[in-house]
Amino acid sequence: MVAPQYFDDILYKDIIGRYNLNSQRTKEFAVFLITNITKFISLRNIRNALSFSYDTTKEYLSYYKEAYLFFTTDCFSYSLKEQKIMASKIYTIDPGLRNAVSFRFSQDDGRLAENIVLIELLRKGMQPYYWKGKNEVDFVIKKNDQTITAINVTYSNEIEEREIKALEEFKNNSKKVNDMIIITKDLEKQQDGVYFIPLWKWLLIEEDEIISK
Repeated sequence: MVAPQYFDDILYKDIIGRYNLNSQRTKEFAVFLITNITKFISLRNIRNALSFSYDTTKEYLSYYKEAYLFFTTDCFSYSLKEQKIMASKIYTIDPGLRNAVSFRFSQDDGRLAENIVLIELLRKGMQPYYWKGKNEVDFVIKKNDQTITAINVTYSNEIEEREIKALEEFKNNSKKVNDMIIITKDLEKQQDGVYFIPLWKWLLIEEDEIISK
């Protein structure tokens, strides 16, 4: 298959060969990460899952990020200390690779859509964060004027109440939240200050139009 070979080529050419790493352990780690895209990860849970040392876990993760195979988002907080102690969320540069090489039990359209949104935010020069209280906001974007856009991704037309509650909770606990967006499959509407927009349409929005209008 082409995709698994492409995945192996990235690992061998950009990581294993460059840093003289053990190929089996490098691929095992990468498969673990790509299987868990959009989930919370920490050095501790990776170490426990793979039996890697703390230092090895930290080094390997930095290699994957330097090769642009994986990206992470940190927790949005006005406290740098709090931001650093919270787990990160993991994403991959190519969601298609996830379907080809990872261990999965469903299509996980929602997780793949969230990964696509992350890549598009990075492409548009944004610095995405996540936020977690009682509920979770997938992406928090702080703009140059210090106003904030909060985005949840569902890739569904049946929006669960928790998606809206998460945005409202974040707005009540943060400063200058100007826009709240839920990215859907086909649904488009504005309701109670939340803009619901289909993924395909959101992907066509230019950088300076990323906020809901």
